[in-house]
Amino acid sequence: MKIERLGPYRIGKLLGSGGMGKVYTATRDDDDQVVAIKVLNPSLSDNDDFRERFEAEIESLRKLNHPNIVRLFGFGEHDGHLFYAMEQVDGRSLDDELASRRPFDWREITDIGIQLARALKHAHDHGVIHRDLKPANVLLTPDDEAKLLDFGIAKLFGASSMTMAGGVLGTADYMSPEQADGQPVTDRCDQYSLGGVLYTLGAGRPPFTSTSLPKLLQLHRFTAPEPLSELASDLPEDLCRIIMQLLEKDPRNRFPNMQVLARHMAAMRRSLVVKRDETGFQVSVPMPSGTVNKVELGETRLLGKSSAEAESMPDGSNHVSSSPGSTISGAKSDQSPDGEVVALPGRENRYTVVSGQLPDEQAGGLESGFLRLVQITLLGSALALLVGLAWYLMQPASADGLFATIDRAASGPNAEHLERVDAEIEEFLARFPDDPRSDLVTVYQQEIALRKAARKLRGRALLTRPRQALRPAEQMYLEAMRLMELDPSQARQMLSTLVTLYQDEPGLSSAEQQCLALARRELARTKPVSSHPQTAFLAVLEERLAAADAQRESSPEQAREAYQALVDVSHDLPWARTFTDTARQRLKDLRGTQNGDSDSP
Repeated sequence: MKIERLGPYRIGKLLGSGGMGKVYTATRDDDDQVVAIKVLNPSLSDNDDFRERFEAEIESLRKLNHPNIVRLFGFGEHDGHLFYAMEQVDGRSLDDELASRRPFDWREITDIGIQLARALKHAHDHGVIHRDLKPANVLLTPDDEAKLLDFGIAKLFGASSMTMAGGVLGTADYMSPEQADGQPVTDRCDQYSLGGVLYTLGAGRPPFTSTSLPKLLQLHRFTAPEPLSELASDLPEDLCRIIMQLLEKDPRNRFPNMQVLARHMAAMRRSLVVKRDETGFQVSVPMPSGTVNKVELGETRLLGKSSAEAESMPDGSNHVSSSPGSTISGAKSDQSPDGEVVALPGRENRYTVVSGQLPDEQAGGLESGFLRLVQITLLGSALALLVGLAWYLMQPASADGLFATIDRAASGPNAEHLERVDAEIEEFLARFPDDPRSDLVTVYQQEIALRKAARKLRGRALLTRPRQALRPAEQMYLEAMRLMELDPSQARQMLSTLVTLYQDEPGLSSAEQQCLALARRELARTKPVSSHPQTAFLAVLEERLAAADAQRESSPEQAREAYQALVDVSHDLPWARTFTDTARQRLKDLRGTQNGDSDSP
């Protein structure tokens, strides 16, 4: 017997089937609203532990209500089958768009990133982490609105001890290094996955690919992805930098939260639109007829053959709706060999509405009218306060607020603190270019860029063998920095030589210009050698040389020992060469005098 009803819904056509269950269209009884329903396989429904986790996880999703999140309307059990209903969305998944080789320009990628960041911020504020963000779980409507779906499903099935069809549940293509390492999942795991999705939209492929799951997890944990700017040269550098920051291995190096990310991307988009022509979005390339798709609730395959049916898939495009439902009693079900569902005696049928309210008699009918009025007043006041606070928090930071944050970091004792406000610096310059303080903030931005360039150059030096593969300017800068602790005078001389050689040279490469800027920065930061602690050492050498000279006539042997000690202690110090040469000459003269005295009658 085929499924004809699930809760308050009349079941329509079967859209897809896979290891996790089936996907149907459905129509609500009282208002004929069309939704999509996911029905889990009986092998899952029969497991009591799984059922408890299913209800607890779905219950936690009640609170999510955001325009960029596919709305969950209800869940329940009918004839022994667990199911849940979601908002119907007219659109296709990003996975389908990528499969059709449809290109995404920088505006689309940025707008999708902003919408998904705001949706995830809403979820994180309610204690819900997606855990399985990937292109198949993002729907794109004809109005270019991105919608997230399947919140918490990875956690639900990942906690199950049962073996799923197809092996590993979900996909590891966008899994954060923390998840791959078995560490606790945090909201910054969603940042990494979002970075992987945006990287894929720009590059046309995920950051890492492998046919081996263990190897893929190792790549996420230890390997830096290929720079996006090298794969998608048409993307703005700022956008590439944001995406690569989301893909940082250390969660602390990503953004503080999704709100900061969304504000940062919005500020970047505004600044870039001023500089670039408005060309509009790319046009979506339709899927060819007969294409087989997948629904990411297990390996669910489409049974239909037309692209219209492909576009109605819940995880690839369409989802569910509902409203207040009812409690029904019934039977358990299972699948027959031919795939039809048959009813068996079993559990009580039930359906829970996510967005509905409890009837008055269930909520408690003993409250007096006055008490209810007080409660409503208090709730209204609290709601107004929350709305006001939310409005305040959603407002972009002021110029004074941003500058105060930047200035505190710049004034701190540790120069590393300046890099932590890189996002605030870029936002300040993008939003307040005419502010009188923008020149100072630009200096801070240049300092950050130089610090990063210096680290990158040192990293290249460690990875490049032999050193001759580096440019002469790069070799000179690295050698000067190596000498800075050992011989500051010689290091400064080498940096000065680098500046002299390249400052008037026409047609310098970007690498040579960078080395020139680094050399000037280092000369400005370091003090001349005269104020270095070695000055005191020179004074000691000078004093010891004068004392040895005073002993030449009265105690020649002691003078000889003093000269020899000066030679021993200073011969490896280039900046003390004068004292070394003088002491050696005194030794030579002293030996000649002693030899002359021994030859006299």
